[in-house]
Amino acid sequence: MTISSLCCRLAVCSTLLVAGSSAAQIKLGLVDVRRAIGESVEARREYAALEESYQRKRLVLEELRRQNESIASTLDLKDPRSQDKIREMADELARETRTAERDFRERRQNFDFSFSLRIRKVLPDIAAAAKVDLVLDSASAAYSNQALDLTAQAIAALDKK
Repeated sequence: MTISSLCCRLAVCSTLLVAGSSAAQIKLGLVDVRRAIGESVEARREYAALEESYQRKRLVLEELRRQNESIASTLDLKDPRSQDKIREMADELARETRTAERDFRERRQNFDFSFSLRIRKVLPDIAAAAKVDLVLDSASAAYSNQALDLTAQAIAALDKK
């Protein structure tokens, strides 16, 4: 369990305790942020562009690998200088591959974060329409009644914009 999810759960528990001790009841709604990102037409389109960019980089790296193999096949494998050259080419390819993978992960994380911010922007209107006081990410709920799920409304609102 991450610190962030623990803090979120503590906040929910304290909110529910306060709500239970007061006369007013807090009405709760849930949104599955991962599902909203995965099912939103806009998010899928943007993610496809991100994935396409990564695929192009992988093709470039594959071509570099083939070139390295071609060069290596012309070298004398018993010559220490040739062995060093092959090792250098392999190391450079490995570095480039790690960089591309790290870049893709970072871009994906940035995409997820920015899209979750977009989801947050549509939640006040969804909460008002559903007459709920508090909307949480369903990932922080161990169990929930499906009647509390506002994910479909969030997806619809995202795709409207």
